Amino acid sequence: MSRSPGSRFSILHDVKIAQDYGDPTQFQLALRELNDGAKKSHWIWFILPQLANLGISSNSKKYGLIDQSHAQQFLEDPDLRERFLVIVDLLARKLLEEKTEILDLMGSHIDAKKMISSLTLFEVAGVASATEILNKFGRCAKTQQALGIAKRENLNHTTLGGNSQGKKVGLTLGKFAPFHKGHQFVIESALREVDHLKVIVYEATDVTRIPLEVRTRWIERIYPSVEVIRGYEGPQTKGDGISIQKEHEDYVTRVLGINGITHFFSSEIYGEHMSKHLGAINCVVDLQRFNFPISATMIRENPYRYKRYLHPIVYRSLIHNVVFLGGPGSGKSSITSFLSSKCETAFMPEFGREYWERFAVQRRLSTHQLLEIALTHLKRENELLESANNYLFTDTNALTTHLFSMYYHGESLPGLKHLAESCFSRYDSVFVCSPDFPYPDTVDRSGEANRQYLHDATVSALTSLHVPFKLLSGSLDARVDQVMKHLRSSRKQ
Repeated sequence: MSRSPGSRFSILHDVKIAQDYGDPTQFQLALRELNDGAKKSHWIWFILPQLANLGISSNSKKYGLIDQSHAQQFLEDPDLRERFLVIVDLLARKLLEEKTEILDLMGSHIDAKKMISSLTLFEVAGVASATEILNKFGRCAKTQQALGIAKRENLNHTTLGGNSQGKKVGLTLGKFAPFHKGHQFVIESALREVDHLKVIVYEATDVTRIPLEVRTRWIERIYPSVEVIRGYEGPQTKGDGISIQKEHEDYVTRVLGINGITHFFSSEIYGEHMSKHLGAINCVVDLQRFNFPISATMIRENPYRYKRYLHPIVYRSLIHNVVFLGGPGSGKSSITSFLSSKCETAFMPEFGREYWERFAVQRRLSTHQLLEIALTHLKRENELLESANNYLFTDTNALTTHLFSMYYHGESLPGLKHLAESCFSRYDSVFVCSPDFPYPDTVDRSGEANRQYLHDATVSALTSLHVPFKLLSGSLDARVDQVMKHLRSSRKQ
């Protein structure tokens, strides 16, 4: 696939293609080699990417990241993030717990340095799990120097005051409930005009249940260079009267302490009075909505209909992701399929069963194969979130795979354990199917005792992880009624 040189998204696309190449894939190969304690193959550039300007080879340029914000974009891709965190956890186990020599693990002094350089970059980008390794082996000075230059080129994101160096500083504001392509058009127009852009996100309890922090994170994730300001307890009054205008003006400059703004951007009529108050140029962007004929009100009424106006990061977070757990043969597949049809949306089938039917040897899978199941299940789930209609019904998750690994092998790879413990932040509702469902006693099943054991292990694990869940019991119709009653009372938007 051709790409324009330096394209951020094109580079991330190439990284994913490289990780998925081959059978086993390059990512699977990296996992196996690191778990065995010795890197032997050539995958360092796209498994542990560095800053592109630090390398000299063609691969380091092809797969290298541009700067800190590019590393943050890398981490916003759900598949790349989970894979990277799995690799870091595996590195930590081998280097810190098992005391594997770093040169033995990475195969050479050069690749050891590349690993440290990559972890230095991603620690700054927000991967806290890299810190332990770096505390022992040190950080890459060249990477720190490059990131230091990048930091000096950007204003501190915690500074609310204006600048006094003649730079253009822009401001826009809104509720962003939800954040859509019309809002993106305003921000991207502003970024082309100014040296630094601030965005105020107001509370919006009058129009949405989506928390301020979620709406703030949308913008931070899509535009890492933008300074996003949380407008706690901001005015929610509407209208164009003088007193209302003054309330909003005072909030921006007195409560939030924002000053030094040179350009105010909006696609609303309030731009005139706010820019005048700030002493800024009034930059009106697509006031008539010719470029993007959409409003947040229209989207709130039917997100699925207007999803083309939403960034995937935003749309995924609007979907109510419902996961069903429990022992084998407890009705998870039946209820996910039924609810998918009832609610006219997608469902995520259990990938582990599909994989087991293709690759099991003597009815068993290896620990590496179980980790592969969890990662592929997560990847498919992320893809389905982008096509779901209000709900996604998911049959099992990484916790189930982890428990199977413990049951059959007495152990679970660190990467799988990490996925099992961290995956619940993505689910809005968790249901456990009781083992009172008619048991399908077929040759591919391990018996009712196995079902009861895994049910008990699931409940115990959720309790230990402090994950709220609801038990489903009875017939399929009774379970569906329990789920629908819960969903009606927990509307997400």
